[in-house]
Amino acid sequence: MKLKWVLVLIILFASISSTFGQKPEWLKNLESIQLLHSSRSDIEKAFGEPANPSNKYNSIYKLRQGKLSVEYSHGPCSEASVKGWEVAELTVTRLFFFPKEFLTLENLKMDLSGFTRSESLDTVGAYGYTSEEIGIEIDVTSKGSIEAIEFYPSKKFDALRCRTQ
Repeated sequence: MKLKWVLVLIILFASISSTFGQKPEWLKNLESIQLLHSSRSDIEKAFGEPANPSNKYNSIYKLRQGKLSVEYSHGPCSEASVKGWEVAELTVTRLFFFPKEFLTLENLKMDLSGFTRSESLDTVGAYGYTSEEIGIEIDVTSKGSIEAIEFYPSKKFDALRCRTQ
């Protein structure tokens, strides 16, 4: 899973700006992050202090190409937890990227043949592409620009998902 979403990130950020002489440091740092393995301290070593340091379970980083939001686990499963993952507290569970510049799926030149397209229930004309196999969702506005890309644990990690009793 890590390799596939890293490839999506590389394509994404190379498409955002053709002025990259080399890969930006923050992108190199992001490639080292592993969902359900990396910790909040790993994220802070890579990106520094978040823009919202008082929020324990979500970090926001304002990058030149957009905003990165990182969600963390509240801790291992318990009787009280019906959502979440069987991982230590403050383990990375999701990443969201919100591009700053107008970016389309065509710019990404991605093969979306394993993705499912669905229409937005909230916004007329907006839609998304999802692949639960690799853990990626791409949200597209009614004007065709990418609004957000979410990276979440793929199906192969379902055994770590908290279950209701």
